Amino acid sequence: MVRGAVLLVSIAMVPGAMAQTPPPAADDDDPAFAREPAAPAAGTAPEGEPVPDPVPYTEEDPGFSPATAAPATALRGRARRPSPPSDEGIGIGVRFAYRTVAIPEPSAAPAGGIEPAFQDDRFHGLCLDVYPIAWYLRIGLSTQIAFEPRQNDWLATEGLIVGLQRPTGRWTPFVEAGAHVGLVRRTFYLFDERIPAQDSPTLLWAFQGEVGVDARLGGGSAAATVSVGLQRSSFFYTTGQDTSNLLVKNDTALSLKVGLGY
Repeated sequence: MVRGAVLLVSIAMVPGAMAQTPPPAADDDDPAFAREPAAPAAGTAPEGEPVPDPVPYTEEDPGFSPATAAPATALRGRARRPSPPSDEGIGIGVRFAYRTVAIPEPSAAPAGGIEPAFQDDRFHGLCLDVYPIAWYLRIGLSTQIAFEPRQNDWLATEGLIVGLQRPTGRWTPFVEAGAHVGLVRRTFYLFDERIPAQDSPTLLWAFQGEVGVDARLGGGSAAATVSVGLQRSSFFYTTGQDTSNLLVKNDTALSLKVGLGY
C-alpha cells in the first residue's frame, strides 16, 4: 500500500517538472534551425528584385559641387568675355586725299627796284600720306602732286609729317606738322615789260601745320578725314638780265585737305 502511494506522488510531480524545464538551446549547426530573416540594409533591394543604378552625388544634392568646379567655371566665363579693342589699331595707316593751297607768282615787272607784284593762284592736287607709326604719336611720309588751271602750272613734293592724335574710338582728332620739298613750275624769269615773263620749274620748299579729325565709317577700318591748316611756301625767282641773282618769295596761305584713310 505504501508502494502505491509513492507511485501516485511521482506521477503527480512529472507535469510540474516538465513545465519548469527550459527548452533546449538552439543549435546553429542544426539544418532544421532557421532564424528570422534580417531586415535588408539601406540602399539594397530584396532578393529577386532589380537593383537600381546608384544616384550620382550631383543629383542627390543639386547645391553641392566639388571645390575644383568653381574655378573651372570662372575660367570658362572669363574666356568667353571679349577683350576691349586695342588703341594701337585706331590710327589710320594710309590716307588718300584731295588738297588745295594757293601759291603766288610774279605778275608784273618790278618798278624802281622794288619787289614785283604777285598774284595768287590756287593749286588743286592729290596727296598720299603713309604712316608707319600711327598711335598717339603719328609719323609718316607725304607725297603730293597738284596743278594750277590758269597757266597749267604744276608742283610735286615729298615731305615728312609728324603729329599727335587722341584715339577715342570712332572720332580721332589730331594735330600735324610737316616739311616738304620739291619742284614747282611758276614764273621764274621776269625782266621788264619789253620781255615776256617765262615760266620754268624752280625749287619749292614748304612748312605746314594742320588740325583735323579722322572719323570711322561704320564698323570697318575705313575713315573719312578732314583737316585745315596754314602752309608757308618758298621758291626761287629772278628779275633782270642776271639770272644768277636769285630771289626768294615767301608766302603763307590757308590749306584744306579732305580724303579717306585706312
